[in-house]
Amino acid sequence: MDSNDAQFISGIYNWCDRWCERCDVTARCRVFEREQERDLKSPEDFWNALAENFKETMEMLHALAKEQGMDIEKIIAESKNGTTIQEEDKIQDEHPLIVLTDCYLFDGKG
Repeated sequence: MDSNDAQFISGIYNWCDRWCERCDVTARCRVFEREQERDLKSPEDFWNALAENFKETMEMLHALAKEQGMDIEKIIAESKNGTTIQEEDKIQDEHPLIVLTDCYLFDGKG
C-alpha cells in the first residue's frame, strides 16, 4: 500500500453509477482516477480498455480462488459436462423456478 492509497475510499466504486460529473467524491475514487488516465478517443480504445478490465478481473478472481484453495479451471471443466450452450439454455428454461417466474412475469398468475 503506497502513501497515495490513503486518499481513496475503499470500495466506493461499489455504489458507482458512472456519473462522475455529478459525484462529490471523485477525488477519493480510484475508478475515477483510472478513467482519467485513459485516453479513449475511439470505439476501439473503449473496447480495448473494456477487454483489459475483464482480463484484470479474471486475474484477480484466479488469485482470490487460489488463495481460498479453489481450482477455477477444474470447476469450469466440471461444469461443462460436454453440453452445448443451447442445451444449457434448455435445461435452465425448464427449471421449475424459471417456469414459475415466467408464469408470474408473463401470465400475471402463479
